[in-house]
Amino acid sequence: MKVLNNIIRMEYKMIQTILLKDGSDHIYHLLHFLLSYSEANIDKEEACEDVKEILNETLLFIGYYSLLNEES
Repeated sequence: MKVLNNIIRMEYKMIQTILLKDGSDHIYHLLHFLLSYSEANIDKEEACEDVKEILNETLLFIGYYSLLNEES
């Protein structure tokens, strides 16, 4: 998610166009997996910080993905 966020931060319009055109199913499945994983592991102490970081990065990605995007 960090890599995706860094890429989308640089050129969000181009990435939005690419993701809406070709990868909307892949993005849906990626976000579904990350959120399901986070839900299953949020209460475990050994993974708590990692899960919080994943959730933060996921939320940031959703924000960039929908930033000024009329199609999403």
